Amino acid sequence: MEVIVEAPAVAVVLKRAQELVKKASSSLPTSVLLNTSPSGALTVSAFDGEVALVSEVAATSRKGGSALLHREAFEYVSALKGPVTLRAAKGAITVESGRSTARFFQASQPEDFPKLPTPTVPLEPLNAQGLLDMLRRVHHACATDC
Repeated sequence: MEVIVEAPAVAVVLKRAQELVKKASSSLPTSVLLNTSPSGALTVSAFDGEVALVSEVAATSRKGGSALLHREAFEYVSALKGPVTLRAAKGAITVESGRSTARFFQASQPEDFPKLPTPTVPLEPLNAQGLLDMLRRVHHACATDC
């Protein structure tokens, strides 16, 4: 797998995934699954045993495939600026941005990532502005005596 992605875009997704991975039980991997799709997007999947997070980030895929990114690499990737190249090979993932390069070893293979549950209802993309509008409409009903 080899993919180029903008650091701020992937940082937002990794921050969300980090919260899920922190809550995961010890039997689940403390990594996120990175997949490249034929359309060029990078799919980031996280799972804590109950809740699954699957996000797509616009990317340029040079070589298809999948890899696991351990949570220890999240902060490193999130601190980078500009385009980031993620390259997975031989049990490790290399992160390059500008003149900095880091290599993170994978303790397990992408095939070891748990199978994500299949939704029983059709999912729609979340419209953040629509959600904020709905919350503003019901704000008057929230409890204030807690």
